[in-house]
Formats: sequence, C-alpha cells, structure tokens
Amino acid sequence: MKRNFLPVGQGAFYCEDFAYNNNGKTENLFVVYDCGSRSKDSSNILEQLIKTEFVEGAEIAAVFISHFHSDHVNGLEKLLKHCNVHNIFLPLVTEENRTIISLSDCIAADDDFTLHFLQNPWEAVRDAVQEKQQGYDIHVIPVKPYDNGTKFSIADDFAELPDADRVSSFSTMPLPSWNTALAIPSGRDIWRSVCAELAIKEPSVLDWKYIPSNFEQEEKLTELKGYLKRFGDISGNKLGLLYKESANNRKLIEESFKLVSKDNGGEMNSNSMTVLSIFMSAPHLLSAGCLYTGDFDAKHHYEHLGNAYKNFEADTVMLQVPHHGAKSSYDTRLANDYYRYYVISAGKDNNYRHPSAEVVADLQRKKTASVNIVTENSETKFTFDTQEWEGRLGIHLF
Repeated sequence: MKRNFLPVGQGAFYCEDFAYNNNGKTENLFVVYDCGSRSKDSSNILEQLIKTEFVEGAEIAAVFISHFHSDHVNGLEKLLKHCNVHNIFLPLVTEENRTIISLSDCIAADDDFTLHFLQNPWEAVRDAVQEKQQGYDIHVIPVKPYDNGTKFSIADDFAELPDADRVSSFSTMPLPSWNTALAIPSGRDIWRSVCAELAIKEPSVLDWKYIPSNFEQEEKLTELKGYLKRFGDISGNKLGLLYKESANNRKLIEESFKLVSKDNGGEMNSNSMTVLSIFMSAPHLLSAGCLYTGDFDAKHHYEHLGNAYKNFEADTVMLQVPHHGAKSSYDTRLANDYYRYYVISAGKDNNYRHPSAEVVADLQRKKTASVNIVTENSETKFTFDTQEWEGRLGIHLF
C-alpha cells in the first residue's frame, strides 16, 4: 500500500492506494482522508491532483471527512464526479453547532458545496453525482462523538454499515437527514464492513484497519456562546435566524466570532474526526500505522487522543500534525518516541503563518524522525510505501 500526502497547500488531501491481485489482474482500491484547499487557485490545484492521482472511475472504498471547513471539504464534489466513491464517513454534529459552523463558513466566504455538505451531506452528495447515473449506492455515515476514557482495541467490534444512509443518483426514495441518519460509534473498525460490501477478499487489503473517532472540541464554542448571550436563546437554528435579521446583528455576531478565534481567521470548529490507518496482522513497527488528525485541538485535548489510541502507540509510525502545524493546536507530547514521520500540510504564503516555527522546531528535536512540510509545490508531495518500509526493516509481509 502507498500512502500519499498530496500537495494542496493550505488544506488537506491524503490518499492510501492498495494495488492488489484480483484473479490475475492488478486492481487499485483507494481510501481518502479529507479533500480540500484554500490556497490560491485551489479549484484548479484540486482538479489536477484528482485527475493525476485517480483514473476516471477509480474505486474509492472510503472517504473520511475530518470537519466541515472548506480547506478539508471543497474538493469532494470534484472527487465524487470523477471517481466511484462508495462510503463517506463524517463527524456527527449537533444542530446548534452546525449553525455556528455554518455562520463561520459564511463569514470565511466558503464555497456553496461546503455549506450544502454541512447542512445536508446526503443531498449534497446526491446532487454532486446526479449526472453520473451510477449503478451503486453511496453510504454517507456519521460517526458519534468519542466517549472520553474509552480505549480502542483490536478486539473491539467492527462497525456495521447502516442501510438507511444510502444515496443514489437515480433513487426516488427520501434522503436521510441529520435527524434520521443512523450513526456508528467512534473507535470501531469500519474496514471489515467496507471490504465485505465490495467483496474484497485479498488478505493484503483485508488485514488493515481504519478506526475513526469524532472528538468534540467545545472550549471555543463555550467562549463564543458567552459573547452571544446578548441575543438570548441561540439554541438550534436560532442564531442563524438572528444573523439574517439585521445588519447590526450580523456585525455583532461576526465580531464575536473574530474575537474568539482570532488565531484561526475567525473560523469556528466543534469537532475533528481522526482516523487511525493500521495493518494489524504484523508485529510492532511493521504495522506502519498512520494517525490522521485533521484540525484536532491537541493543545486542549491531547489526553483524549492519548487515551483513545494508547493501545496502538507502538504500531503507529506516522502522524499528520494537527491543524497545519498551528501552535494553538499543538502539544509537545506529539513529539514522542513512536512517530518516525511527521507530515504538515500548509500553503507557502498562507495568512495564518502555518506551520508555526516553534512547532516545527519542537518536532525536529527528535533526531529519529523526519518532518515533511507539504505545500502547493508538487515536489513536496510525500509518499510512504509500506513495502519499502518493510524492506528497510528486513521483513516482508506480503
């Protein structure tokens, strides 16, 4: 399997490529984590990368979306049109928090698809594939928030994919919604169910695990709600209605967002869904695990991350550094003894000053690990080949 960190600059677009033998023919099956960018000319950057990395009609078994900001989502529409995506996993978010994120996205002038995907991902996916008339359904599956204190284990049950979440370009059945969708728990391997649905039987593919976990990050939201007390009840969609009510309301609400999240361009985020990709039929190190973190707030929630994945620490050799290497989301304990590779995605001239020089320096003090910064420059694309890794260790799995 090859793990590719694609050069989108200020965003995130990562894919894992399984090349396996299917009755004497080499087939490719992909897994994607996030697909978006806010770099200059991001639409063209994303389109060219999608066409370069995936042949038209490429089979993508699963797409994981960490959270609902455009730099992690706005390429998904193009990906859906170009490839055959079978499953999309995303964090379950409350209605009140969806309203806050939606306003944050509006203030940041995010694209229409990102806003649509936040409001109703099933409808947004259906509309994206409307012209394809594909002969298969797409699962759109929310993941419940992580219950702090739960440790994930290889013995945990795998997650069954619910039947009520399917999206089809030709179906006349009512679409699911946030209110009717069936969510799966955090900390469960989804790969066994995905492979069963796609009739994948190749051991070199089957023996991987993909374990998503939806972490809630409430500190900034609590602070924001303190500023918004002047408006009274803002539960559900009431804040959205107040925002539309008058120019003065819009000004006050936007000022509140910027005050609370000045280190992040005024953007708010309530959740970030991490995913652990790991080969579990192998001894330590050979497992070649990678922890994808999206914009996870390790500064305030490192203990949650550490508790959740404690059983996998010795098997995880790669870390996607949270939030483009922002100091406001970093904890020095990420520079631990397990990770051999750190990857940071950031635009060359971004307005957020990502990655933080302090974060990069802290990671570089680990002489046994490499720090790889992926920008818009195609030469910064970082690829990790599991077979080369096995060869370096002197053992081959398959």
